[in-house]
Amino acid sequence: MKKTISKLIIAFAAVILTSTFIYAQKISVKEQKIIDYIDSQTESAVALLEKTVNIESPTEDTAGV
Repeated sequence: MKKTISKLIIAFAAVILTSTFIYAQKISVKEQKIIDYIDSQTESAVALLEKTVNIESPTEDTAGV
């Protein structure tokens, strides 16, 4: 009996969760262009971040840092 109720609850939750995705707003053309641009710039952004992080620090006073 408990297994049947658990299965019914899981099935009901699955129906509710999937029905909310049906009514989700679609991405506009402008939004898709923004996403595509960001995706195309990922490699250069990571390279810039790596270059920035790897800047040598002239300080030798590690105790004071």
